[in-house]
Amino acid sequence: MKKILRALAASIIVLGASSCFGDNESYFTPAAFYVPILIQNQDEANLLDTTTVHNWADSTIILTYKDKTYKSEDAPEMTTTDMKLGKYDMYNTYSTKTVKVLAFGMFEGIDDIDNDLVLTWPDNSSDIIHVKNKGTWAKSGKGFTSLERWIKLNGEDVLSELVVVTKTVKGEEPDGSAAAEE
Repeated sequence: MKKILRALAASIIVLGASSCFGDNESYFTPAAFYVPILIQNQDEANLLDTTTVHNWADSTIILTYKDKTYKSEDAPEMTTTDMKLGKYDMYNTYSTKTVKVLAFGMFEGIDDIDNDLVLTWPDNSSDIIHVKNKGTWAKSGKGFTSLERWIKLNGEDVLSELVVVTKTVKGEEPDGSAAAEE
């Protein structure tokens, strides 16, 4: 009888220990996101601010994403109700520093994204913002175990949450000072 009890106790210990090594993976659900874009001149003056000399506040800026075109003059002011998941649009918004920026989104955090946003500026130049969002699903399917998310501007890593595009505007010298009046 003692042998049976010992075998039973050993079995319980082994089963209990094996459950500790079970498939207890941790997972998370990545947050939705949008791409905020600050357009500035060489002097770091905001080109969407009407007080900036030679600004682009009333000019047409075009953003193309997945063969669909969005124009700045059609862009609504951003509100939390406008930012619906999977509803892509360009928005006029203000950041927490009250700096006017354009924003594009709203991307779902769980979507696989590997696409370009092509910006065409009033001077007919263009810039490419590449967005990548790729996650690894947990075996349980309840969330991600890892996430690769990054943004590049013209092939260069963007190291902040704000994409800063610097443009030389007609009427300005390359060093950023205003051209002399003739």
